[in-house]
This record gives sequence, structure tokens and C-alpha cells, in this order.
Amino acid sequence: ACVTVAASAAIFTLSPASAHAAEAQPSGDKVMHAAGRKFSGYDIHVTSGPQNGVVMPRIAASCQVGARGGKCSITNSIKITTTFTAGAKIGIKEFEANTGISIASEYSTNLNSTSPLMHSRQMYVAYPAGTFYTFDWAHYTAWVKDSSGKGTVFVPTGIQYKVIRQG
Repeated sequence: ACVTVAASAAIFTLSPASAHAAEAQPSGDKVMHAAGRKFSGYDIHVTSGPQNGVVMPRIAASCQVGARGGKCSITNSIKITTTFTAGAKIGIKEFEANTGISIASEYSTNLNSTSPLMHSRQMYVAYPAGTFYTFDWAHYTAWVKDSSGKGTVFVPTGIQYKVIRQG
């Protein structure tokens, strides 16, 4: 006997060997095919992480000293947002739904740090620090993979201060 499954406007007939595919589980607005492929939406698999690191050369704040050298202070309120590089419209909602990993959308803090003694050609900088995840993704429409790629997400969790040399 065959099992008939209605999905959107299409009707699929499954042979007895693949009838278990009709037991798809709803997951938000997505449906998971029993073979592990999405009926529609993203399929995301983390390939590495969590790994702590710093986003360079993205500077959250900085200060510098005059020609005679000295110290400077960074005092500022900042907000750093979670960023995705995936070549797709993947955001926090899709990432969390597919990986089970909860991530914050932003990190806010009040910076208050004084540099060590510096020379005139040095700068004291605050870099966003946080957690990186790399992942593979695929997008499915009606069980057909229509795009795929690799991506990275940076989840800010703090700040790292560093003295750098200018020019």
C-alpha cells in the first residue's frame, strides 16, 4: 500500500519502503523530511566552534597620545551586534532553530580603560571579542536543495584591549 502526503499544493505518493517519510515533524514554519532534508527552509550544521577570538581589524573604540607619548583612556558606551557571513539570509532565528545553540543578538558595555605608557605612533584600541562558529548550510524548497554554502557567525561577548602601531 502507498501513503499519500499532501504538502503545500503538491501531493506526493510514497512507496511502503519510504512511507516513514510521511511522519514529518513540524518545526516552526519548516518541516523535516525523515531522511534528514528540509521540506523548506535552511539546514545548518556547525562544523567548528565554539572558538573564542577577536574581530580584527574592526575597532570598537580607540585613543592615541600626542607627539611626546604618554597614556590615554577609552571611556565609551558601545553596542556590538552578532554578525553572520554566509552568503545567504541566515540570521539568529535560523541558526538557533537548526543548531540548538542560543546566541545573543548584541553585546552592550561601558568601556573604561587606560592604556599603558605609549609612544607617539601607537594607538590603544578596543577590539570586539567573542565566540566564532563556522557552519555548512543548505536551503531547501519542496525537498530540493536550491542553494548551499559555508558561513561564520561571530557572537560578541566582550572586549580585548591592545596597543597597536600606526602607519
